[in-house]
Amino acid sequence: MSPLHRAQSRFALLLLFALPARIAGAQASCTPHPAAVRHVDVDGARIQYLDWGGTGTGIAFLAGLGDSPHAYDEIAPCFTGRFHVIAIARRGHGGSEAHPPFDVATGASDLAAVLDQAGIRRAVLVGWSMGGDEAADFAVRWPERTAGVVFLDSYDLSGPDYAAMLAHYPASFDTDTSALASPDAFRRWWKRTAAPDVPWSPAMRGEVNDLFVTLPDGRVRPTLSDSLQMTFIRALMTFHPEYAKIRAPVLAFQARPGPRSALERTMPDSVEREIDRWVRDELLPWQDSSHARFRRALPAARIVFLDRTRHSALPFQARDAIVSNMRRFLDSLLGSVGQRSPGARADGGVGERPERGGDAAARGRGSHARAGGGKAGP
Repeated sequence: MSPLHRAQSRFALLLLFALPARIAGAQASCTPHPAAVRHVDVDGARIQYLDWGGTGTGIAFLAGLGDSPHAYDEIAPCFTGRFHVIAIARRGHGGSEAHPPFDVATGASDLAAVLDQAGIRRAVLVGWSMGGDEAADFAVRWPERTAGVVFLDSYDLSGPDYAAMLAHYPASFDTDTSALASPDAFRRWWKRTAAPDVPWSPAMRGEVNDLFVTLPDGRVRPTLSDSLQMTFIRALMTFHPEYAKIRAPVLAFQARPGPRSALERTMPDSVEREIDRWVRDELLPWQDSSHARFRRALPAARIVFLDRTRHSALPFQARDAIVSNMRRFLDSLLGSVGQRSPGARADGGVGERPERGGDAAARGRGSHARAGGGKAGP
């Protein structure tokens, strides 16, 4: 087995994936701009965060396991007109030190320290994958600081059904050690495995460049070691998000797999068929049961389904749908967070309408919507 992220292959790039497809709908209009890179010391650990600026209530983006806050480089700037927007690098990720402990509760505590450093009293939390668990934990522990929660394809992995599903995956997890030969080789490997049908974007390049360290001989090593990945995964599989205790409004995006959902396009047809069977008989039922549990815990949550969308490429592939639906969600929060956009009405309504992205947006509390369904790749 290669040293190339056994845990990442098993968790982030395979088991919560879907076939990449274009998300239908108009592009979300905003002008990306670089973030200031800042740091804060938390109990001996130097934690990095990105700060795009803005004022007032915050929006705090949390990336997935093994990912970078730069994944939000083309999403975060869309909200600086009304919010102070930041993104945090988890311990051992990006420019944050790999200083123990490594668990969900520590991630939430680090976020509280970052918000203090940034001067943000209250924030909307946006968590992708593991970042959603950290957002849920923060919302329960600091409800007075939580203006809203947005889950980006985040699940409770603590149940036995998740472990059983993993055990039945029909393909090998081995990766090509040649990906460690150089930065370009690593970038090609990441693109081929994480987002094969999604065009390169500045945010994708920012993400992948945070995932490796270049050695003196020109080779690379992953920023997050295999052993640390496994430590985080064990923590995730023992953490149960207390969704029912979240008191803030909630918006959730859930990616739904499409056909031919293999990790790479080079797999034999026989393996592809086995993976399709596993998606139909194992992954989809598990997602459905997870969704039902989430809905029972948070019956008022707004849920947007992203059809044929890849978990590992979510912020890049579904960027427009995320931005447009988040804008609607944030408009609905303006009264409670004490901010109004230009043209806001005195009754808390908003005169300036957000742009559309995706086929539908979640409207009203407890609603469902579906976005996507673009043409699948070959």
